[in-house]
Amino acid sequence: MSIKNTLIILAIVLFAALGFEFIRPGDPVAVVTPLDEKITVEGYVRANIKDVATDKAVLGGTWYVVSINVEEVVNRGSVVYEDGHIQSAGTFSYKFDSTTGAVTIEKFTVAKPEAVQPAPSVKGAIVGRVTLSPICPVERDPPDPNCAPRGYQTNITVRKNGQVVTSSTSDANGQYRLTLAPGEYQIEPKGGQVMPRCNAETAVVKASMTTTLDLSCDTGIR
Repeated sequence: MSIKNTLIILAIVLFAALGFEFIRPGDPVAVVTPLDEKITVEGYVRANIKDVATDKAVLGGTWYVVSINVEEVVNRGSVVYEDGHIQSAGTFSYKFDSTTGAVTIEKFTVAKPEAVQPAPSVKGAIVGRVTLSPICPVERDPPDPNCAPRGYQTNITVRKNGQVVTSSTSDANGQYRLTLAPGEYQIEPKGGQVMPRCNAETAVVKASMTTTLDLSCDTGIR
């Protein structure tokens, strides 16, 4: 065996001992895609705005993000958020770990008071009635007016992207009205511990328009 071949074999043995793996032509190669800093930071702020923002929501509302901008070069960003009643804004600085995807908000500064304006007046509304049914154990023919669905006075929770944004209460006849910024919402009346059982319904609010959404709760009567 030539000295050249001997050296090649020794080199292969040494690299194998050190944990190196030789890739042959045609072998698949794993490509590690780096985490997208902008998307990761935006997602973190959106999911945690109620904790990130240093000002408090009002009237029982919960902050949710309206718009956000992240400047990766300088590790800063700005965000506009609201709670269904008022709108606020702020700037923040952050740290980002590209290996783990961990985001740390180092500083958050709320916009000056004069820059904080009420939510735009281009809101829409959802109106409807919450009812209880069935009232009687069997259907009557002809229908018995006393067995018609009845209005249900209860608390109504409004969620957007899974986060509570506001709540309201239906009146004694079950009528309710919600004024909201444009978007898709989940509307859920509160039922009892066992009955009535109420389901959440989805509605889309459009600017300057009224959407009708009736909600029903099952009494369990059969």
